[in-house]
Amino acid sequence: YASYVMYITKGLVKIYLENPNRKITNIQILKKSDFIGLSSIFGDSINQYSAIALRDAEVCLIEKDGIKELLDKNGAFASSVIRRYCENEKALFEKIKSISYKQMNGRLADALLYLGSEKFKDENIFNYINRKDIADFACISKESTVKLLTEFRSDGLIELDGKQVDILKEETLKSI
Repeated sequence: YASYVMYITKGLVKIYLENPNRKITNIQILKKSDFIGLSSIFGDSINQYSAIALRDAEVCLIEKDGIKELLDKNGAFASSVIRRYCENEKALFEKIKSISYKQMNGRLADALLYLGSEKFKDENIFNYINRKDIADFACISKESTVKLLTEFRSDGLIELDGKQVDILKEETLKSI
């Protein structure tokens, strides 16, 4: 049950969905200053997703009623929260489009672009995830992910060094 909204003050947190067959779809990675569970303020009292820390994290538990009151009384705060919420919604729609309309190489390209985005430049995100996590962001199997990563490396699109993935040709990945 979602009794609280969580505010991340430190760390990295992965948000994911798990279906009844234990198939996981990674949705996004949150970091300092992000909220978990905002949708529970006005919606369901049950979170529709799960969260797990990728590295040590600190979160503040804020009672839902307290956040709701703050949203009602502080327009600047409410505007900031709405802006973030709209950005998240846009990202979710992009993910749905990627999963629904793209082939495996396009889905993997999208996942790599997300994980290698400016948002995570200071985090070195690939140190905290494995190939299975990347596969779950792309909604493809781990085996297909490993194969496609090798192909992307052979084509000069990325560089692989252990867990690290460096994007060399961002525009080409975007076109995929």
